[in-house]
Amino acid sequence: MQILTLLTTLLPSILGLMGIAERAFSSVPKSGQQKKDLVMAAAQTIIGGVQSVSTGGQAATWQAIAAPISQIIDAASSIAFPLTGEQGNTVTNIVDLRASE
Repeated sequence: MQILTLLTTLLPSILGLMGIAERAFSSVPKSGQQKKDLVMAAAQTIIGGVQSVSTGGQAATWQAIAAPISQIIDAASSIAFPLTGEQGNTVTNIVDLRASE
């Protein structure tokens, strides 16, 4: 249950990081994987910082949530850009979904 709470807490940050990645790579064609790698690395850093001030266990926590975070990124990207990019690559473009509010 702690993992679900952590994922729920991280969701706004992940979407914000996606917007940052989109802007950082806006002029780089076919940079979806680079964008996703940037978001994953930033999320891992956030987890490391949160865990270092609590009970530790950053590696175990990251291992438990890395796959769900990857799926969240893919899902948000496929919603924002369902037909964008190479076939089978839903991560070609990611945006700050909050910007449309």
